[in-house]
Amino acid sequence: MVRPSWYFLLNLLNAMFNTPATTGAGTTCYCGLFTAVSGTYNVGTTLAQLTEASYSGYARQSLAPGSAKWQSSFESSDGLAVSEAAVLLSFRPSAGNTINQQIIGWFVCDNSTTTTANLLFGEVLAQQVALNSSASACNVAVRFGFDPSANYDTAGVGS
Repeated sequence: MVRPSWYFLLNLLNAMFNTPATTGAGTTCYCGLFTAVSGTYNVGTTLAQLTEASYSGYARQSLAPGSAKWQSSFESSDGLAVSEAAVLLSFRPSAGNTINQQIIGWFVCDNSTTTTANLLFGEVLAQQVALNSSASACNVAVRFGFDPSANYDTAGVGS
């Protein structure tokens, strides 16, 4: 199997996350929360398999390419090609929220609407976060790491 170079990986991530969409490259990404997943969360999971949060005031948050929301891609100390958001995203119910939801994970997709979005990546949280009032919040530090030596098949990634 051909392995990509670090140069290729870092430039690929920069093109995806750091190039303004107006230049024809890059894509605006949206971060959202989910409360359940149908099956095992892995590389084959689709957005349709996630039950998206629905508390009062919930909306996916934009991570536009080329904005101050993304840092330049880099090689991490753990050997990954990494892109990460430069801002902490805070999800908080609006005042008067009556829906109690247990958030089990977050995701990044390519559209702000539920019906036409594609899941890009996400994570199941190590511990659930209860969102039941405007005093509660789920803070997400979006970080995408690509391991150039991994075998990305549907059996074990992200599970």
